[in-house]
Amino acid sequence: MEVSSLSYAEIKLLANVLRGLSIDQVESANSGHPGLPLGCADIVAVLFCKFLRFNPKNSKWPLRDRFVLSAGHGSALLYSALALFTDFLSIEDLKSFRKLGSGLAGHPESHLLEGVEATTGPLGQGVANSVGLALAAKLYGARNPNFTGYRVFCLCSDGDLMEGISYEACSLAGFLGLDNLILMYDDNKISLAGPTSVCFTEDVAARFRAFGWEVYTANGHDYREIDEAFQKVLNSGVAAPKLIIFRTEIGYCSPKANTHEVHGSPLGKDNVKVTKINLGLDLEEFYVPQSVVELVSQVKAQKLKQASYIGSESSFVYPMVADITFEEFVRYALEITSPEKGYKDASRNTGSKMLEYLASKDQSIVGGSADLEPSTKAYLKGSSDINSSNFLGRNIRFGVREHAMAGIANGLALSGFFKPFVSTFLCFLDYLKPSLRLSALSELPVLYIFTHDSVFLGEDGPTHQPIEHLSHLRSIPNLVTFRPSNPVECAYAYWWWHKSKSKPCVIILSRQSFDQSFYDKDLTHLENGYSKLISCEKPLLTVISTGSEVEVAFRAIKQLGRDDIDLFSVFSFELLLEKSGSLRDIFQSQKIVFVEASSLPSSVKLFLGAMNKTFYFYGIETFGASGSDKDLAEYFGFTPDKFARFLKDILEI
Repeated sequence: MEVSSLSYAEIKLLANVLRGLSIDQVESANSGHPGLPLGCADIVAVLFCKFLRFNPKNSKWPLRDRFVLSAGHGSALLYSALALFTDFLSIEDLKSFRKLGSGLAGHPESHLLEGVEATTGPLGQGVANSVGLALAAKLYGARNPNFTGYRVFCLCSDGDLMEGISYEACSLAGFLGLDNLILMYDDNKISLAGPTSVCFTEDVAARFRAFGWEVYTANGHDYREIDEAFQKVLNSGVAAPKLIIFRTEIGYCSPKANTHEVHGSPLGKDNVKVTKINLGLDLEEFYVPQSVVELVSQVKAQKLKQASYIGSESSFVYPMVADITFEEFVRYALEITSPEKGYKDASRNTGSKMLEYLASKDQSIVGGSADLEPSTKAYLKGSSDINSSNFLGRNIRFGVREHAMAGIANGLALSGFFKPFVSTFLCFLDYLKPSLRLSALSELPVLYIFTHDSVFLGEDGPTHQPIEHLSHLRSIPNLVTFRPSNPVECAYAYWWWHKSKSKPCVIILSRQSFDQSFYDKDLTHLENGYSKLISCEKPLLTVISTGSEVEVAFRAIKQLGRDDIDLFSVFSFELLLEKSGSLRDIFQSQKIVFVEASSLPSSVKLFLGAMNKTFYFYGIETFGASGSDKDLAEYFGFTPDKFARFLKDILEI
């Protein structure tokens, strides 16, 4: 049941009003990007009026089609469409565009405003998010036969397709045969700094055909061609994602049309006046004529009827998620590792056991690795691989596509149906960090499993050995980072992610084996992000460590044979800073040593500085080296003997 009652002349009128509202927003804010809204309004008007399935009164209707504006700089067009076609936004709201405290942010943010499906703006991210959203519909449909599914329409720009993340994401989409994904390419031949001919002349159609996509072309200002292009992609019957290359004119009908000057600067009052005259619009700001109000009412009524019709045929349930208590989880962790009998293993193996157990209880968990599952151990052994003929699987083979992997995971989380995990080596955080940052900004509970967490991964050398990465992660707002040193801490990290609704989570694990048998019997400490592994009544010195270095610290303190040193495993600084009372009550000694095989985290400086204590750092301030983990530990001083000598020197000061 498609909505198609409006004539092209009526849709053109709506498109021009969208243009007027968009340039008024930019002019009112004296900031923004008028070029794309002027150039793409015809495409968006046809899409919203005739093809996009949505409920104008319910932004969370599960069966709605998703419209993703990957070219997020054109946000004024999205806001204009939401104000015109839905009840989520009003024309009056448009006057707050780009102003402090407004949900109409400079680039769309999904957690701020109803109707915004994805946080976009960093180019290419929306393309990857759209792949994740489309994949979610396929996965969910395979699990719920009554779920009729949804389509994902993504509007992207030249810049989106220049970014490497789009290559990665669209390659995987082609492999998976995501025929519910429609990419609309605004091919206007202009980018921010000038014509695309100075740097981007590839055959985009050929590139996408090589990915396994179907490709169509249309004039983005010819309503019949736009209409026919959408009809073709939606009725092709080919199990492949679709690309429509829309040839458009940036800044359409403005004096600055077809120049890069209209990309990211207000038109100016005089040019706005000329543009509105060219479009046949009233010169009043934010003006919507009564004839358009009546047309919009007709469209909204048709959309409500369509939603009711589709919804009445669909009865489905969300994936079953068991309510797992931490007590249950920690019992399992202790049972399978028996740390009291001595437990030595790589924490990547411990983490793998925790993930497997959690996934057995929570059917919404899906995910995978960037071609590293044999190394990261982030693979659900009891489930099959997802591919174009099997969407019942739970393991996603992302291939060597770290950046797209994280962007696609954001899309899976945005669907509301799945809780995704992704995995790679910690050093390759650098490849995916922009998407991880958007997980945090968008409040998406994606799990990032990073293994090979220090120089002790060994012979692969400094290109693979993370040094500064822990500090980087701990500096990102709304992100919780865990580096567990034992099975109990590891179980808590996975359980915390299971419970998280609005924060992504990083769990950092080792390649090398180490003694994980030290754990805090007082489990109440865990919610504050630490374990107390050695206690003394009046500590003269406090040692803080994380991950595999906890064993080094533990053995060094025991070697000294003193009873005035206590040891803490601070496996999450974020939880420590967020939930603890007075840090002075936790770390009572005047002297504190922090030992970690990394550069000094900025967050550690913050909380230690706040306590006004004497602080020593025992870490690594250079790049690593190639060699065995034992040789590297000796070389960098991470042995009980060398660390014990360091502690002894401090105690004698």
